[in-house]
Amino acid sequence: MGVTDGMATELYLVRHGETLWNRERRIQGHRDVPLSPLGKWQAEVLARRLATVPFAAVYSSDLARARETAEAVARVAGKAVIALPELRERCLGEWEGKTMAEIGLMEGIPLEDPRLAAIGAETFEALRHRAVTVLEAIARRHDGETVLVVSHGGFLNAALHGMTGGRLGTGVTRHRNTAITRVRWEGGVWTVLSVADVAHLDEAQGEGTAARSS
Repeated sequence: MGVTDGMATELYLVRHGETLWNRERRIQGHRDVPLSPLGKWQAEVLARRLATVPFAAVYSSDLARARETAEAVARVAGKAVIALPELRERCLGEWEGKTMAEIGLMEGIPLEDPRLAAIGAETFEALRHRAVTVLEAIARRHDGETVLVVSHGGFLNAALHGMTGGRLGTGVTRHRNTAITRVRWEGGVWTVLSVADVAHLDEAQGEGTAARSS
């Protein structure tokens, strides 16, 4: 595998499928929560959507919700999942396992909050650095290839924030479960090709509605 910046590398960045904690608006962070039945269905729909993409490798966070999502695509692609702890969600310390309502949050995790340091959470700057660093390493490792990376909403938003200087990412971009974002790494520069695409879910849900009404 190449380790240079000779050719364009395309990464498909995907958020994991739904978990029961997502539905409960319960903070997951590094907690290892598996996919819900709906999340497993979303992963299979995602796998069908990506069946024709020639992935050279499939990476995921080592947390179950991301790994299970990646495995659905990897089975179709004939690849083994490479699980990396560097692709994990933001660590949120003592907030993990609590609902948003219990903490008093309405719109999501803030970039910075005076309470974050006290609860042992990862800073946003550290998350952004981690996200961009590991994705750059993957892109360099797969020079000129197409790679799938399954991770988490906070991680992906931090990555986009770092890639675009804040134009996209946290506070701007919403990633639904199994949303697909495509980015290109070429000549040491990131280019965002598409963001948070969930056409596969919309189409599958539409087909289900049509079948029930026919």
